[in-house]
Amino acid sequence: LQERMDYYAAAVMTHRERNQCAVHLALDLQGWKPPVDLVARLHCRARTHRDISGINQVEWATKSSVYGRGETSMFGSAGGVQLCIYNKTEQARATDKLDYWESVWRRRDSFDAKDPENYNPAQDVWRVELRYHHSIIQQFASGSVDVKTGQAIDTDSFAAFSAHLDGLWRYGLSQFKLLARPGYFDPIWTLMRDDARVDLPVDSLVDETEYKRYYKTSRGFSGKNVELFLGNFVSLLARERVGAKKAFETLKQWDCWPVIRDHYAAKDMSERDLYKHIKDLLQERHVRWGRAI
Repeated sequence: LQERMDYYAAAVMTHRERNQCAVHLALDLQGWKPPVDLVARLHCRARTHRDISGINQVEWATKSSVYGRGETSMFGSAGGVQLCIYNKTEQARATDKLDYWESVWRRRDSFDAKDPENYNPAQDVWRVELRYHHSIIQQFASGSVDVKTGQAIDTDSFAAFSAHLDGLWRYGLSQFKLLARPGYFDPIWTLMRDDARVDLPVDSLVDETEYKRYYKTSRGFSGKNVELFLGNFVSLLARERVGAKKAFETLKQWDCWPVIRDHYAAKDMSERDLYKHIKDLLQERHVRWGRAI
């Protein structure tokens, strides 16, 4: 597939460079369903959560999707790392793809029709899905290293990155934690994280790689610009007498908000910390100088 994509790119472009691709990893489960208190028990650093259980229809400008009762929970943003847990049987039935997915789920059935491990059409299948934005894949490619040589994996295509998908799966289920009680993982979550393997015809490098994300800091181009922008932004806010709460909500709606958020997250600042930082800067301008400058 990678060779075919490169071939098409060479046919239509005079100058081409590979870019990272988004990665979605999914595990389908039968005999398990998320607990009713999923939101309370699933701990993560994600700033976004959407629970659309009970929603029958969601409409966008370009399409409409009907999911029956829905029963979907999403944690995290589409521009970062997102965890989605939903009823795959209901979703497949709503999109008229249930026959296809049932054929997929039956591929691992044994020859014994009475084997309890076989797919059971009378029981719903739930999907646990991790979605990585292409910018996050680039962070892993730049920050992850070979444990023996210390060299960055530095991949630039799906073909090169495919051996690291097991590592990405473990990383994701370590960042999103389903707890049985405080400080104790739900056993099924540990089983999913450690025992599940991505089904690809490549040798996994999960045990030979240390996975971590590389963040640009204020020493880099984007970091410096974030710092400069925030300073000028606060000065304008003070001049117009805009409060910190309103200013922060406006900032979060801006298209460049993920860059700002990730920059300060790399400095161990949460959204709440950033809000307090903006509030303190506004107070400093009014208290120290008595006016906006």
